[in-house]
Amino acid sequence: METAKKQRSMDICMVCEEKNDKGIYIFQHFLCSDCEQRMVVTDTDDEEYQFFIKKLRKINRVSC
Repeated sequence: METAKKQRSMDICMVCEEKNDKGIYIFQHFLCSDCEQRMVVTDTDDEEYQFFIKKLRKINRVSC
């Protein structure tokens, strides 16, 4: 159990590429809570929306 905690603290977010210990996994890709929150509140006409789409495409390529 202790090993799992250490591993989580070293996870790198697929969007911001920063280490973070809080977040979720989407098909074995880590998404930190900060980026998740930014994604949830970003409007589709915002420039940052396209950035998120580009980053999330990593999931599609690996999961297929």
